[in-house]
Amino acid sequence: MLVRLSRVLHEVSQLIVFQLVFQSVVAYLMDTYLHFCASALAATSVLRAALAATFPLFTDQMFTKLGDQWGASVFAFLALLCTPLPFLFYVSYVLPRLYLSRLTAPTDIWLSNQGEVTLLQ
Repeated sequence: MLVRLSRVLHEVSQLIVFQLVFQSVVAYLMDTYLHFCASALAATSVLRAALAATFPLFTDQMFTKLGDQWGASVFAFLALLCTPLPFLFYVSYVLPRLYLSRLTAPTDIWLSNQGEVTLLQ
C-alpha cells in the first residue's frame, strides 16, 4: 500500500514539474518569438532530445556510485531548481509589459520587425 502511494505521488510530482516548467517555457518562447515561433520550439525540441540522449550515458555510473536514494535525489534537486522558472518568466516578461501599457495606450506604439518603435499619430 505504501509503495503504491509513493508511486502515485511520484507520478503526480512529475506531472506538476512538467506543467510548471516545460509548458511555461513553451508559452514564453511562443510569446517572445512571434514570427520565429516554430524555430524556437524546434530548438527546444532538439535540446530536449539531446538531453534525453545523453542522460542514459551517465545514469548507470551515477546510480552505482551514489546509490538509489541519492541518485534519484539528484534529479529531484534539478527539478526543484527549475521550479522558479515560470515565476522568473512572469517577472521578466509580463510585468514590464504591464508597466509599458500603463504609460502609453496600446494603439499608440507599433513595433516593426527590426525592433524599432514607432509612435502612431
